[in-house]
Amino acid sequence: MEQVASGVEALGIVTIVVGLAVALVQAARLQVGGDGGAGAYRAVRTVAVEPSLEKVGVLGLIVLLRTLLSFSLEVEIDGTWPWRRAAGRAATVPRDPE
Repeated sequence: MEQVASGVEALGIVTIVVGLAVALVQAARLQVGGDGGAGAYRAVRTVAVEPSLEKVGVLGLIVLLRTLLSFSLEVEIDGTWPWRRAAGRAATVPRDPE
């Protein structure tokens, strides 16, 4: 499993580095081609979108679903709710006799 995790991490790193290289080459070509900095910025930006109430709502729904999935996965793995985990551990730890 560790080898699979390392492979996925390496693939992620390669993807980011290749994406950065492609974006920088594209920006440099536009800069040299005469479009200037504004044209290069418009060509390589990835996050700049028009904000709207619908897009914020979709993002909120995605966050809610991921949170619910995370909680259900923790319950399935540990067999208890995350906030009950500490109480379960305290009950199994032996106390010092006084």
